Amino acid sequence: GIADDTIVLFLSDNGGEVVWGTSGGENYPLRGGKGSTYEGGIRVMAIMRWPGKLAAGAQWESMMTVMDVMPTLSAAAGVPLGNQWPLDGRNMWPAIRDARSVAHPGRFIVGSETPIHGSIALAAVEDRWKLVQLISEDLTDITVINELFDLHTDPNEEHDLATEHPEIVQRLVGHVHHWRSRYPISGTRHELMPPPGWRAPRDWNKSMKRLDELQAAPAPGMAPPSALPSLDLMHGARGRLIYDCDPQSAPDGLCRQ
Repeated sequence: GIADDTIVLFLSDNGGEVVWGTSGGENYPLRGGKGSTYEGGIRVMAIMRWPGKLAAGAQWESMMTVMDVMPTLSAAAGVPLGNQWPLDGRNMWPAIRDARSVAHPGRFIVGSETPIHGSIALAAVEDRWKLVQLISEDLTDITVINELFDLHTDPNEEHDLATEHPEIVQRLVGHVHHWRSRYPISGTRHELMPPPGWRAPRDWNKSMKRLDELQAAPAPGMAPPSALPSLDLMHGARGRLIYDCDPQSAPDGLCRQ
């Protein structure tokens, strides 16, 4: 009888691979695929089952992000999260179960820096508008392309409206800039290859070390608190040196511990 008292949530990861691989992924009619920030790369279907709690065959079309999964399942199961820092996700359980409105965070921003090194795809969704920002880093130059789509009338992103609404583009570009500035200065890049000379452990279970087996102090690469203000000034908005500080909300724009 456990199936009747278990929430099952099935969903895909980012969209099917259609450009770099031969896996046979298909996201039609959505544009793009895995690694891109077009709808085909970030929008997927999901199925939730809970007999006696959710009506079978019901459909729900509101946007829910992967960040909303944990707070939603926590609320549904009645299990407190106990998190120390605020979560980015929302509890969507009232909307799923009772069709009640849940406040929207304002915008949803996503980024991808894989699989091609130097190719960065970003997107910001705000109500009906979606900005897609494509950044190409070459050896001596950087190219930035901004595209704007109306998801209400053009969910397949066929018509770029950036030249028609430059003020919306600039507003969303500013949100993306702020979002990226809150991430580590080393970026969020995923490296396709390990460092030279790296060897995998024979037993992955033994590769994880307990905290009491590690050195007490952080490695020298972690800046001491006294150096953070000056480092923030030098590096500007290229990325935060610590995670729990938003430079726009700091009194003088500097992050401190």
